[in-house]
Amino acid sequence: MTRSAHAAVAVLVVAALLPRLAVAEPSDSTSDARLERIHTTLELITAGALALTAGLGTVAALNQATAFGDGRCFRGDPIAGEYGCGNISTLHGIAGVTTVVGFTATTTLGLALPPEPIRSSASHRVLESVAAVGIYTLPVLGIVSRFPGVVGVGPEHSLDVSRDLRTVHISLAVLTAATYLTLATWDVLRGGK
Repeated sequence: MTRSAHAAVAVLVVAALLPRLAVAEPSDSTSDARLERIHTTLELITAGALALTAGLGTVAALNQATAFGDGRCFRGDPIAGEYGCGNISTLHGIAGVTTVVGFTATTTLGLALPPEPIRSSASHRVLESVAAVGIYTLPVLGIVSRFPGVVGVGPEHSLDVSRDLRTVHISLAVLTAATYLTLATWDVLRGGK
């Protein structure tokens, strides 16, 4: 089984286990409490997917050309060998899709939760907005940096455009990961309240 297949199986296992993780305890029968537990579970799964995406993206970024340098593949000493020079980007993309799906599910479920002062605070809304912009923009930047021809960039400019967009992608990814992980930590530490 390929690593891509392993990643797909992992996503399916998490999806199958999610309802079991969110089962209400016998002493707590309120639907709001159950929704809050599901929301927290989704938020943690999304944070895990984001961390995996960031880890794989870091390896890809170190291996490929950016404004910071030519990358380890060019130098002949790539992280994860030849796999790290091409296929790791596929795993990074799969993890990224999982992150987008998890973020969308978490945010959508959050709309069904009762309003709370912490979620209504300006700082919470700013963190959510920054995370949303990043999480929904990063896949577009990633695809275009890997395949610049999809937006009409000719072969003579594709290496430069890929390098520059990859640098923007990395910078936005760092900001997005820090923002979402801060938001998720804040939510989890407040106990879903």
